[in-house]
Amino acid sequence: MQLECETAPLAASVSGWQRSAVNLSRKQYSPMSEMIRITRPDGSAREVARGTTPADIAAAIGPGLAKAAIAARVDGELRDIMRPIDSDAQLALVTTRDEADA
Repeated sequence: MQLECETAPLAASVSGWQRSAVNLSRKQYSPMSEMIRITRPDGSAREVARGTTPADIAAAIGPGLAKAAIAARVDGELRDIMRPIDSDAQLALVTTRDEADA
């Protein structure tokens, strides 16, 4: 006895799912290629990719700052140093020294 299966509907469903996954991944990654402007308290500014974290910026400035930074003040809001920045912002890195002065 031979069973006949219709595979065309399944293939169409899989193909549609793959197209959806590709479209979704393009939407997720395209904003990462956009650049944003980060301005430090001293007035210096740099362009970084959208989604860059304050920890990434601290590491780019120097290894000492990367080790000392414990948080970030983004547009006046105290944030986790690993939280991505999604738009132009004012950034102040908070270190253990800043905490001791407070």
